[in-house]
Amino acid sequence: MNILTESENEIKSGDLVLPGQKIGVIEMYVPGQGTYTKDGIIFSSIIGVFKVDSSHVVSVISKEKKPVMPRNGDIVIGVVDMVRKQMAIANITNVRGFNPTTDFEGMIHISQVSKNYLENLSDAFKTGDVIRAVVINDEITPYFLNTAAPHLGVILTYCSECGSFLQLDKDGRNLFCNNCKIIEKRKVARDYGQFNL
Repeated sequence: MNILTESENEIKSGDLVLPGQKIGVIEMYVPGQGTYTKDGIIFSSIIGVFKVDSSHVVSVISKEKKPVMPRNGDIVIGVVDMVRKQMAIANITNVRGFNPTTDFEGMIHISQVSKNYLENLSDAFKTGDVIRAVVINDEITPYFLNTAAPHLGVILTYCSECGSFLQLDKDGRNLFCNNCKIIEKRKVARDYGQFNL
């Protein structure tokens, strides 16, 4: 397609460019996204892929994925990492349907787990449970999470004894293992085992 020349180096559509790299002149091209001009010269303002469209607009499209930061009201998926009597910590692995580029932790206080009274958090979560939660405070880390709504809670878990997938019983309140025949308690989401984010 269109080729720009900088000294002896050709810059073509699809090439990787760096911030401050000359990518054209305003006599020939129109500056677009990811660019800036100085003294009639168009420069890249970000690391990205150089593009020229049919209207001679030059742009640089970021190769970096913008970090997905949890915000109040976001639905997140996490894996429970630690359970204490009054709180649990989860590693957030999915935010608004995207996998974050950095690690985030969420904390669930026992009062935010269920609409029903809980004496011990281990009746709701165990280490390794995959949970769906909503962010209720994004101003400090770890992020504060809530699982009280029916669509929130454990969406996938395994037997504490043998590691088999736990099935939801007929009344939808307890989990049982077909292998060990034991019953375990969790605060399960209404779509447990269906893996809908």
